[in-house]
Amino acid sequence: MAPQQDRTDGGRWRERLVTLALALTAALAWVVFLTLEGVATPEVGAALLARLETGAGLVAEGGRSARVHLAPLPTLRFAGLRLRDSAGVAEFAAPEVEARLRWAPLLIGRIEIAELTLRRPRLAFAAGDDAIAALARQGLLARLATAQRLIVEQGEARRRGGEAVEAVDLDLRWRGGGSPLALAAQATWRGERIDLAAWIARPTAITTDGESAARLQARAGVGEIAFEGLVGGDHGQSLSGRVIASGPSLRRLLDFARFEAALPDPGGAFELRAQASSRGQSVSFSDVELQLGPNRFEGSLSLRREDGRPSIAGTLATAALDLGPWLDIAPRLVEANDRWSATPIDWRREEQGNLDLRVSAQRVQAGRIALGETALSLLMKRGRLSVAPARAGLEVKGSLQWSELDIGALLAALQKRPRLSGVATGQLVFETSGAAPADLSAMLDGRAQLTLRNGEIARLDLEQALRRNDRRGAALIAGVQTGRTGFDSLTTTLRATRGVATLDEALMKGPGVTAHARGALQLADQSLSVRVDAAQSGALAQPLRMSFYLAGPWSGPRILPEPDPPRPPPAR
Repeated sequence: MAPQQDRTDGGRWRERLVTLALALTAALAWVVFLTLEGVATPEVGAALLARLETGAGLVAEGGRSARVHLAPLPTLRFAGLRLRDSAGVAEFAAPEVEARLRWAPLLIGRIEIAELTLRRPRLAFAAGDDAIAALARQGLLARLATAQRLIVEQGEARRRGGEAVEAVDLDLRWRGGGSPLALAAQATWRGERIDLAAWIARPTAITTDGESAARLQARAGVGEIAFEGLVGGDHGQSLSGRVIASGPSLRRLLDFARFEAALPDPGGAFELRAQASSRGQSVSFSDVELQLGPNRFEGSLSLRREDGRPSIAGTLATAALDLGPWLDIAPRLVEANDRWSATPIDWRREEQGNLDLRVSAQRVQAGRIALGETALSLLMKRGRLSVAPARAGLEVKGSLQWSELDIGALLAALQKRPRLSGVATGQLVFETSGAAPADLSAMLDGRAQLTLRNGEIARLDLEQALRRNDRRGAALIAGVQTGRTGFDSLTTTLRATRGVATLDEALMKGPGVTAHARGALQLADQSLSVRVDAAQSGALAQPLRMSFYLAGPWSGPRILPEPDPPRPPPAR
């Protein structure tokens, strides 16, 4: 029984010792509470700021006096705190700072922050990427890991001489060391309220040019972006991983990011899914899936800045391309009277950036125009299509090639009653300048080759006219201006100088008639003056022939007979 009795007595003594220790701790805490509760203590505040200065490379200016509260938790409250980093990159000021301390370290004379709350803080930092790199090199994130939780209420961050992020509410949790970091925040930037969430597996790796797995998400009225992958390297300014972006308008999102590129955007919702790789101010997207209005594309894209100008480049492919939304926002080329528009084209937004975009489609729909397999190239700088600002309007240079183009549908989009139809193949090289479509047509220089197949010319019946070639004058004109002339092929070459196109040679071959034409077309006022020589086709010994002139507006030229040759004087 003696050993059992000893064990019982030992247990009682341990209970008594624990009770005594708790009582002494409570008494000590009560004494400290009575002594320090609500009292300004410069020594405690100075000690805490000294830790920040030596541990994080910060210099404290003001706010060294702290008020201590021990109930319900030990808390230090600062007023008028001002800090700056030793490199002079950033300055920080907070009217109110509250630091909740850990109980156990405090009882042995150590100050460890469990939670830090900043109320209405203001951060100002130097502009440029060099400032961000300088902060990263100091490893401030790793050295400020004494607080497991950071709360910011109604803060502001401003780049010196630049714009500010306002109304910042932030909750950051991190246990330090190799533990992950979680952040949730709201802020107002460029008039948009943004919700931000981030998770970083190893935040200390980022500040040492390493990499860490991360998830980032930002949501605002202009759109939503989610990223999952690796961040870090290059002083924390690079990333690689999967990105998903969506919003009501792609151009609106790019404008919000101050990436004012030459991207004609008709509006409408968009969604982007891609593998993203970023370094500095350049972002590349591969395995792109882009839904833009009614169109869905696949391919690659890149966003970057060249000489301070935003630039978009890429190669995209789609099964079906609907150009209708872009036609709705395109400048009006002709007015209701079929004349060129005199309204100036506003190209000020497009001149701010560069665009190098190549699009291929298995079929294209542009209003009433339907095309087969088509390749488009949009280059807003030197190249196949170059658009640049001029002293008065635009300077446009380029070259176009087309095949299997329904010329009738194209002319129907420009004229109420087109006279020509057929399947067209050809090419055009041109340059012009001016403020409005009317000016651009009047200043056009270039050359074009065109071949039409299986078409017809409306309100021009050459076969009927040839069968009635015994008549002249009004009778001949009446025969030509009715019906239509079908043809198997029509080839022509045009040269334009200052808005006047010379028709060097046009050859039309049909089942019943062959015709040659020469003359000139006035592009500015949409008029023509052309001589036509027609003859019956086929194996005829003496085919009938006739000549006449087409003169007047394109939409309805007059047909004038060839003047009668002068008659010889009567014999005497």
